[in-house]
Amino acid sequence: MDFSFVRALCSIERHRVLWEKLLSDKPISLPWCIGGDFNVIVDAHEKRDGQPFSVLEGIEFLAFKEEAEVFDAEFSGSSFTWYNNRRGRARIWKRLDRLLINGKCSDLASPISVVHLARHPSDHAPMKISFSSRLDNRPRLFRFLNVWTSQPSLLEVIRATWDTAVQGSLLRVLYLKLLATWRAIQQWNKHYFGNIGTAVKEAEVVLERAKGGVTNDDSDEDPEELHKAQAELNRALAIEEQFWRQKARVKWLSSGDRNTRWGELGHLIPPMVTREESTLLAEVPDMEEVQRLVFDMDGESAIGPDGFTSKFFTFTWDIIAQDVHRVVVSFFCGSELPRFITFTSIVLLPKVSNPQDFSKFRPISLCNFFNKLLSRISVGRLASVVPRIITPEQTGFVKGRSIIDNYFLAQELIADIGKKARGGT
Repeated sequence: MDFSFVRALCSIERHRVLWEKLLSDKPISLPWCIGGDFNVIVDAHEKRDGQPFSVLEGIEFLAFKEEAEVFDAEFSGSSFTWYNNRRGRARIWKRLDRLLINGKCSDLASPISVVHLARHPSDHAPMKISFSSRLDNRPRLFRFLNVWTSQPSLLEVIRATWDTAVQGSLLRVLYLKLLATWRAIQQWNKHYFGNIGTAVKEAEVVLERAKGGVTNDDSDEDPEELHKAQAELNRALAIEEQFWRQKARVKWLSSGDRNTRWGELGHLIPPMVTREESTLLAEVPDMEEVQRLVFDMDGESAIGPDGFTSKFFTFTWDIIAQDVHRVVVSFFCGSELPRFITFTSIVLLPKVSNPQDFSKFRPISLCNFFNKLLSRISVGRLASVVPRIITPEQTGFVKGRSIIDNYFLAQELIADIGKKARGGT
């Protein structure tokens, strides 16, 4: 890894000399970190107070970053690293200090983190740069990638693993089969996909080598190796695109964290649910209903703690359908759900750039696949009775109702309170 440390002066000419020197130090294939006081900002949000920001201030710096193929590392702490220690209208805050990294740094086993520390006694905030590593030796969580389904050989790997005899209750059988399946998929992935980012880079190298061979060849015919290299790069790029599309897909999940046995529903609200409706709610789902709900799920939605997307279940439905249906039937017959199904991950999504406290995060819950499936069955059956068992005053989170209606009603009441009544007091 190469490190370059910067302390830029305020002169534009000195900046240009600095950019040229840094470009001359650019490594060919090593991770590269450039850190220090760049004495320049590139966006209006990197400055507070003082003269308005001008795009011309950072245009040459942006051109340097593009040519050097570097980008800003993510940071935490204050958004500004420099303060002129003045008050009132003379006060100015800027982000002059930063850490730039190249793409090779993203492949490091230890991710890079940057923290802006408190400014004291300097007018610049120190930057704490860490190459954090996992403090435990636990393996990384399994995540099923939908792009794997493009390989027909995966289905045979899953079939061979799933058909292995397993002893125990229905829920335990399902758990052990899923566990064995993700282990088999991990081994298969090492041979067929490996590191997706590395595959793209290797394909680019092969293509450049093939292009070099064409340049040195006087033949008018298109070489077969060049076409193969182009096709392989296109394939690697398509796989990478699908990978990042799935990684970027995060949705709100509204599944509950508790399952109620439908046999108790009649005791909770007996006057509002008929005997026929109670029977329908507690009826054991057939294979057709379960299959329809599984295939209606979004295959690109965020993954829960089990690591499996709904795409995995639709892709392998012919193999796993009977086991999935048995588990659903077991739940409706009164079986208690084990922790591996009810376990939920809480994920914090930042509301703003560089959040400083928990109020700047939005929590979402990521449920396991079977938790989602059982919730969808319950929600679908309750949809017909919910409008009658929830009072009209509850306008939020009920289909066909809007929480805004309550705001309008409250505004009308407040406006009418101050009006004088005619013909009375």
